[in-house]
Amino acid sequence: MQRLTWCVILTLCLSLAACGQTKKKQEVYDKWNAARASVQGNLAAEQYKNGNLPDARKTINEALKLEPKNVAYRLLSAQIYIEAAALEAAQGELDTIRALDPKNAQADYFSGIVYQRWQKPNVALDYYAKASEKSPAELSYLMARAEMMIQLGQAAEATSLLEGRLAYFEHSGSVRDMLGGLYLQRDRVKDAVAIFQQATILSPDDPEIREHYIRALFRAQQYQNCIQEITALTKDEAFAKRADLRLLLGECYLQLDNARAAKPEFETAADRSPNLVVAWLGVAKASIRLNDLDRCEAALKRALSLDPQNPQVYIALGYLRMKQNLNSDAITALEKAAQLDPKDPVSLCLLGLLHERAGKKDLAMEYYAKALQIKPDDELARSLMKRAR
Repeated sequence: MQRLTWCVILTLCLSLAACGQTKKKQEVYDKWNAARASVQGNLAAEQYKNGNLPDARKTINEALKLEPKNVAYRLLSAQIYIEAAALEAAQGELDTIRALDPKNAQADYFSGIVYQRWQKPNVALDYYAKASEKSPAELSYLMARAEMMIQLGQAAEATSLLEGRLAYFEHSGSVRDMLGGLYLQRDRVKDAVAIFQQATILSPDDPEIREHYIRALFRAQQYQNCIQEITALTKDEAFAKRADLRLLLGECYLQLDNARAAKPEFETAADRSPNLVVAWLGVAKASIRLNDLDRCEAALKRALSLDPQNPQVYIALGYLRMKQNLNSDAITALEKAAQLDPKDPVSLCLLGLLHERAGKKDLAMEYYAKALQIKPDDELARSLMKRAR
């Protein structure tokens, strides 16, 4: 009996020793696999970064064979699939990640991208919302969520979302830039100017944000500030040749009744973009205020050659003919403008003025009344109607 007991103990000891050796071997084997997988994972990341998707796919697959439960490798695999437009495979990887790590915010974010490309914005929004809730400090998740809300027509909700996170992202210019755009959509121009100004302070080297600020200033009729910002921006060579900025600068000067400063800006815009009709219109408007009727005529001729169906060109032409006392030609041009754009009260007001000057008061008032039907709060139409009465 005693001998049997010792045999059992000896067998047990031998088994435990063997088990310990096996466990140790497995640990060494796992460490070796992890090291090999790490090399493959790093290489795959570098290949992906360099745009070498076929090799990146092969390499990450090798890493996943060694460590199939590694979430980082599966995330990279999903990104490679997304870049290669293999969206179903990408979504499969992301579902696997959620099973391995339900709290992983990146998986939800990339699923949002997948469903956005599948043109399923509601599902994409759900995933972006989950990502931003799981990782509230990640700015890109919040921005993606807000952008998708805007796309779905939820501008008010997106505004509230961003306003609620301003304090959290107190140093982010991009959040304020997006919020400024939302304010402009909702005609909160004063708020837009203020938030864009904050954005430019937080992101002073972002020219796109500064552009948004400039256009908000123009909308707010802060023309002098707008001029200062454009002048500062166009000191950079990348923006100095931008015709649209010169055009905006000209409009600012024109609004400040400084046609002499406006004209060269419009001419510069027209020189840099010869097919830009609004630039030639700007030259015409500035020229007529300076009583340079020949230059106005030439600019309008060029504008008409570029766009013979542009109602604004015909309004400007009608006004020029009025200045030249060519009333019949003015009426022809303005009637053409009214035909091309029946919802613009300006051409109707000018037609009424022409008929009033010709002593046709009743006909003039008909035109003023039509203008007021189109735009009841139009100041020009109201003042002309009041005077005619």
